[in-house]
Amino acid sequence: MLKDKYFKMWEDRGLALVWIDLDAQKNKRLKEISGYGRNKLVYLYSKGFVKCFTSKKDWKKERIIGEKFFSNHQLAKRVLKKARRDMKGVLSYYKKLWKTDLAKLEDKELIDHLNRVFDYYSNFLAYFEISQPQRTEIIEKTLKEKFGDVSIEAKDDIFIQENKDWKNLVKVYKEKGLRSKKTNNSIEKYLDKYMFFGAFETFKVLNKNALIKRLKKEELQRDRKENILLKNNKKSIKNKLVDVLSDYAALRSDLSQYWTTPIVLGKLKLFKELSRRSKIKLKDLELMLRDELNEALEKKFKNLKVRSNKFALVSNNYKSRFYYGDDYQRIKRWVEQDEKELKRGVVVNKGVAKGLIKIISSEFNLEKQFPKFKKGDILVTQMTTPNYLPILRQASGIITDEGGMLSHAAIVSRELNLPCIVGTKNATKVLKDEDLVEMDAKKGTVKILKRK
Repeated sequence: MLKDKYFKMWEDRGLALVWIDLDAQKNKRLKEISGYGRNKLVYLYSKGFVKCFTSKKDWKKERIIGEKFFSNHQLAKRVLKKARRDMKGVLSYYKKLWKTDLAKLEDKELIDHLNRVFDYYSNFLAYFEISQPQRTEIIEKTLKEKFGDVSIEAKDDIFIQENKDWKNLVKVYKEKGLRSKKTNNSIEKYLDKYMFFGAFETFKVLNKNALIKRLKKEELQRDRKENILLKNNKKSIKNKLVDVLSDYAALRSDLSQYWTTPIVLGKLKLFKELSRRSKIKLKDLELMLRDELNEALEKKFKNLKVRSNKFALVSNNYKSRFYYGDDYQRIKRWVEQDEKELKRGVVVNKGVAKGLIKIISSEFNLEKQFPKFKKGDILVTQMTTPNYLPILRQASGIITDEGGMLSHAAIVSRELNLPCIVGTKNATKVLKDEDLVEMDAKKGTVKILKRK
């Protein structure tokens, strides 16, 4: 059934099956854009949790393709320009769709919107995948050999823009008050630009009441000292490769809003209306592939219950097949056989740190987990986002399952000068809360000194 060796790429919770289907299919688009898209993937689904495994052969091929792609500066810039052009106006469409009364649409119109959202998701996810760690790995080694430690800083991405716009909004609010016309205009302008910002973590779209509540909370904290990221003191390197990687680091941040927003739209709006019309329960719609969702208003599906517990979806040459029962267990044992020991990660900022491990899972509500994190602890997580900043400022080190030199953890660790190891594949599974460890972000290793 499986011949290649596999390792875990990512894991998540609550993903509808269609997003897994599109994750596999987006590799066709990735092949068109960059010359190669991985074609051997295994998805393990268990009671709402999904793990994605990729073949080691695909990983090796992507390393080579990534080097060729980024070394061809003209091609990389051309693809970057196309991605930016494709992004233009799409968030406006998402905002318009959010405000649309779907109940008033014809069946065909609803399905057309569904497919448009699916197409945007696949397209932007393909652009995002271009800067995945394996595709920059050889390039990173080349740059280190030439320049030593290289700092890739994201240019003015959406998170930097949002931070500036938020500070400006707070300033207007504090000067003019909530009832002023200028404050209300500023609020509307901010909402228009960032209504989906952070929605992927909360599954809540920002509205005026939520924003005002946030502003009032800021008012209570008006006397606190402003926490800002430290400026990177490393010498700026003038190099075409470094320049294009910086562009892609910013693109990667921006794209997170374009390929996660469809998930929010699907979960909160499109699937709900499709469920109402098709009489298919929402939980069953979330167990359907794209082609099945397209036919949900025309056909009856009887095989969905078997998918509700555990299954493996194996994608080979962009064609997917389900496996259940004993076949599922065999596939699970095969792809997880390498998961017991902590893998050597990628060092993105050097240093040594000693402290207690605190695992903050991106699979659960972040704010409820943050209180357990104390100053000097070492953060272990699947991947970081800007929402992690409150605890990143207290951390003595960062270890992630995912990521590479262009990841959020890599960029922030350099700005805060924190030892950081990314791409360990399984740190959140091998390490435990309260483990006392020494992380050596020179060699990319983590040594457990004491386990509770």
